[in-house]
Amino acid sequence: MDETSGQWLYNSLDNKNPLWIPNGFQVPKPLILSPPLRDSRLDFRDIIINILGFMPFGFFGLVYFSSIQKLSYASVWLFLIVVFLGGLFKEPVYKSRREKNFIVAVNCNEPGGNCFCRSMQTGPKVAGPFDLALTEVIQGDAHYFIVEAGSEKGRAVMADVPHRPAGSTEMDIGQKLAKQSAARMGRTLDTADIKQLLYRNREHPRWDDVAGRCLACTNCTLVCPTCFCTTVEDVTDLTGEQAERRRRWDSCFTMDFSYIHGGYIRPTVKARYRQWMTHKLASWIDQFGTSGCVGCGRCITWCPVGIDITAEAAAIRADSNSAKTDNMSRNF
Repeated sequence: MDETSGQWLYNSLDNKNPLWIPNGFQVPKPLILSPPLRDSRLDFRDIIINILGFMPFGFFGLVYFSSIQKLSYASVWLFLIVVFLGGLFKEPVYKSRREKNFIVAVNCNEPGGNCFCRSMQTGPKVAGPFDLALTEVIQGDAHYFIVEAGSEKGRAVMADVPHRPAGSTEMDIGQKLAKQSAARMGRTLDTADIKQLLYRNREHPRWDDVAGRCLACTNCTLVCPTCFCTTVEDVTDLTGEQAERRRRWDSCFTMDFSYIHGGYIRPTVKARYRQWMTHKLASWIDQFGTSGCVGCGRCITWCPVGIDITAEAAAIRADSNSAKTDNMSRNF
């Protein structure tokens, strides 16, 4: 281990069954966030369960699709801590879950075609928090991992794992891979003044254009690592003798999500898409002090009609810049 950086070089792999980490592969959120549960009645979408039913679990390989945030809250995990534990009312289920997990992060060496985490300053190298962070190195016949411990739990695990100290050459290779990955992002998003850009363009015609393509299928919100909206429903069995109150994932793209007494606040697809994108890139900053987008690109990957949040933002910015140019020409 390098004493100043806390890094190890782990080079004990079974050549017959090498551990290959598929960088750029974008797994849907529900499959990732589901810990092993003792209560078999609950599926992976249920998040309200008996706290005593939680078992310690591992959380492996998230950073290769940019779920680690480098802004004011070091990661998505820290952001969710602010959401669920930072207010007046604490979320006991999430608190229990956070205390019992073990996070193994994987630095991204091969960004996907829809990734733009560099634009959001969220990757491709993890900033924390994590217990262990891995950088996979494959050069010729050499295949090894550079491991960085980010917690006492991580150091305790590595104490039982055969390893040797990482030398300056290996550490330089790790830094080089991160720089190369940052240069190969498939998408970019100009975030300059993006909050005010979206606020100024609430009635931009682009919202009508995207509404004509959007199916309101909710895919984007269900795969987004920072979307946390839920709904509560009561379920009874056929005998009527047992009832459960469950909380499950919900989406601001559904009609019922904005329903209050008297009607729906956002009855159109235009209003719902505008709410989602503006909240993610603008009002989230007012609410939590950071952007709600980490640049993972999963909303693009999983959209059945190919709506691209970076393209929508760019189109609004292009029209806004053209309007400024026209105004300057007239004033001149």
